Amino acid sequence: MRRLSAAPVASGAMAVAAAAAYSIISLYRHDRFGSTIDLATQTQTVWGYSHFEIVRNTVIGIPNLMGDHFHPILMLLAPLFWIWDSAGALLLAQAVLLSIAGIPIYLWGAQRLGPVAGLAFQAAYYVYWGILAGVLFDFHHVAVAVPAVAGAVYATLTRRNLLLAVTVAAAMLTREDVPLTLIALGFYILIVQRRYQQFYRSSHLQFPQGTHCGCAYSPIVTLQLLDQLISRHFGLNLLRCKSKTLQHSWQERGRNLHILR
Repeated sequence: MRRLSAAPVASGAMAVAAAAAYSIISLYRHDRFGSTIDLATQTQTVWGYSHFEIVRNTVIGIPNLMGDHFHPILMLLAPLFWIWDSAGALLLAQAVLLSIAGIPIYLWGAQRLGPVAGLAFQAAYYVYWGILAGVLFDFHHVAVAVPAVAGAVYATLTRRNLLLAVTVAAAMLTREDVPLTLIALGFYILIVQRRYQQFYRSSHLQFPQGTHCGCAYSPIVTLQLLDQLISRHFGLNLLRCKSKTLQHSWQERGRNLHILR
């Protein structure tokens, strides 16, 4: 019993330690001019949100950063600038978000294989090279999707529908292509878990319904919203640009084949 009660405390302590380590690494790198364009662009935009404005992003030269990627979830980070008006606020937020994502990993491992295994999985996540690469890179809005997707996976495996709905909604607001990952979870629920009756009879929000929304969400946001933001300010049509890109790529491939012959 003592071992079981100590495991959640150890998990929380590990998450706090990871957040502190990630914060130190990110701030150390930032203070020594290691930050790049991603931190600059998103800091300027979130700073504007903190003043209840959508400011022109002068770093990459667009009037609205959501014309680059659809990430309204960044608005929730605006209050951080009321406390600390610095780019470091976003780095701290990223460190906390990445550390929080380890909690559902521990919970799933502890429930399936025991507390020691859960702690091992959580520790493996914190030292995984992909996570460390994100810490060493810059702040990026995809960091918000990490705990959201981790929570969605945990909710799927444990059949916690309310948690699933919340995490899916949060993940869909982080970037226009994240719903493609959520669609895969929806198919897992329908095909592997075979939750057909629960899907059709329950009045609560089920993830397969979110899967249908996700199938429409990405193309609508990409082809309509982002297209409008881009064409309004730059006179470009997203579909036309993509078709031209495909056309030139095939032409270039044909030239390469001709040279090889």
